[in-house]
Amino acid sequence: MKPLGPSELRVLRRLALDPTERQVGIAEQLGVSRSAVSQIWNRLTEERSLRVRCLLDYRSLGFSILIGWAWSEEDAAAVEKFSRWLDANPFVIAKADALMSSKTDERVYFEVLLPFGPHHSSFLEKLVRFEKRPYNLTVEYEPVSTITAQTNLGLFNGNSWDFKANFRFEASIDAAREFSEILPAETRLNQGSHPEPSTDILVIGACLENDYYSSAAQVHDCMLTLGLSPPSLRTIRRRLSHYRDQLGTPYIEIQNVGLGPSIIACVDDLTGGSGISRLLHSQGHLLPRARILSGSRLVAMDISLPSGSDWFGFSISLSNMLKSDAQVCTFITKARIIRKGLEDVLPYLF
Repeated sequence: MKPLGPSELRVLRRLALDPTERQVGIAEQLGVSRSAVSQIWNRLTEERSLRVRCLLDYRSLGFSILIGWAWSEEDAAAVEKFSRWLDANPFVIAKADALMSSKTDERVYFEVLLPFGPHHSSFLEKLVRFEKRPYNLTVEYEPVSTITAQTNLGLFNGNSWDFKANFRFEASIDAAREFSEILPAETRLNQGSHPEPSTDILVIGACLENDYYSSAAQVHDCMLTLGLSPPSLRTIRRRLSHYRDQLGTPYIEIQNVGLGPSIIACVDDLTGGSGISRLLHSQGHLLPRARILSGSRLVAMDISLPSGSDWFGFSISLSNMLKSDAQVCTFITKARIIRKGLEDVLPYLF
């Protein structure tokens, strides 16, 4: 990994604090010219794939996002068939096969983005099929109510991460357990109601999910690609301005900063409350990078630790922290997770 320079790190940290900040605002706060910030931003985009993305409120767009995992202690072939079925389903937006699991089982994790209606019920019916013969898989799933995405660049000095996977995270979680009901979570988005938005709003949401700073021209081109008749650029620009802050919450995404492959933690809350999910959402900022999704009982954590970190030790720490309140299985993924989004799903609806 090529180290980050001090100026690059300052811009990144400022952007991480407030992803809505534009280049001119960052320049003013850092006391440098706008052109200097623009050069650094462009370099980070080219070399580190820097993007400001948006956590969407999918329910407000008429969609539900499901998280789940399927596993078997012995039948690897059944898990593989389930994994291939997920690959072929256009509504699956993320999938991770376990390379090595803390439970030593065969396991696959998935996220699904479904419009309310026939597609939703049909997918659930097919999930149930894999719980029966001849597959006999254990399949856990439920709709997501809260999503958190965080990157803690305060732990990064431009060259390495100051992160002790076991001690610091475990100590903080243990200290915060008693206050889980009042702890805040940065970049948390609760999923709201589910009206039936217009196709224009769906496309705007899809563009913002990929790029929070999407332009009217980008939205216009996306509509044309989907075979829609776009309104004028002036109308799109007005709608973008109106919905940018309403449809979701921005967060930064960056690559090539010395983080290893994804680690997936599957947490099943046995207490019947929301304390564990609130605890994990609120403390996600202690990790270098974490994307946390939770429903009423299940919590999925997509985590990136510094390259070479002891993922199994982290798994033991997480289990120790949650004690008998939850069942935890952590695994490293076979390959990098390719995460899709609303834009990838829309062609199957129009």
